[in-house]
Amino acid sequence: MKIHGREVGMLKSVGAVCELTEMCPERKLNNITMLVQGDEIDVMKNIIKIVCILSKAYEDNKRFEDPDYKPNPLTEEECMLIDDADMTKLYGEALGTIYAVNRTVEVEEPKKKEEINETSD
Repeated sequence: MKIHGREVGMLKSVGAVCELTEMCPERKLNNITMLVQGDEIDVMKNIIKIVCILSKAYEDNKRFEDPDYKPNPLTEEECMLIDDADMTKLYGEALGTIYAVNRTVEVEEPKKKEEINETSD
């Protein structure tokens, strides 16, 4: 999604999960939805923190892959200038990033059928 003329990405890195989990009630990531319930000001501030954490993880990862890359994550100050509709879209992308299912499939080699040799006595 483009914000202030640049593409903003998000990444659910291990570090981001740690930061997000520390914010959550009972320090459980499954409780993240509780951060967006209640007082509107607290809800918006929590959404901004969530978006910024995931943006920072994405930008730091790009820097790690390319040492010459200059990270430019969303900041809380910058998020305060985003209109409500764009913030809602950003939060939707953040939730998609958090709840994305990375499916892996383990494949076993097919078992060879044992040949049964019947012998006559």
